[in-house]
Amino acid sequence: MPTPEEFQAKLAVERRAAQGKPVPGFPGVTVRDLANALVVLSVRNGFIEQLHAGRWSPLLTDPSLSRITDAEMKKLMIESSADLALRLDRLFNDPLRFAQDVDFARKYTRSWEREEVAYDIPAVADEVAKCGGCGTSLVSDEWHYCPTCGRRVGSPS
Repeated sequence: MPTPEEFQAKLAVERRAAQGKPVPGFPGVTVRDLANALVVLSVRNGFIEQLHAGRWSPLLTDPSLSRITDAEMKKLMIESSADLALRLDRLFNDPLRFAQDVDFARKYTRSWEREEVAYDIPAVADEVAKCGGCGTSLVSDEWHYCPTCGRRVGSPS
C-alpha cells in the first residue's frame, strides 16, 4: 500500500501524462480538450458565473477569509455534478448528442490551457497602488477612499 505522499506523486505523473492523449472517436481532440469542454458546460457556465460576477474586493486577497459560503459551495457542487451526469449519460447513451455538446463547448475553450496542470494565482493581479495607511491593495484609480481603513487615497500616512 503506497503512502499518501507516494500516491500523490504517482497521481501527479499520471495527471501530466493524461493531458495530451487522444480521445478515441474524437479526431484531433485530446483528453484535456474534452475535460475543458466538460468544465465549460458543467461548471463555467453555471452558478460559478454568478459568484464571479460583480466588483472586485480587497477582502478577496486575505486567505484567512472564506470567499464562498457553505450554501454556495453546496449549490455549485450539486448543479455542476447534475450537469456532468447529463453529459456522461449522453456519452454512454446518445454519443451523437454528446459529440455535439463537445463541439459546441470547444468553441469557447480554444484559448484555454491544454497542458498545464496547476496555476499559481498572483497575489493581487489588478493592483494600482497600496493605501498609505493600512497597505491594502487598491485596484482602481477611481477609488477615493481605502475600502479597508477609510483613509483618503493619496493622503500621507
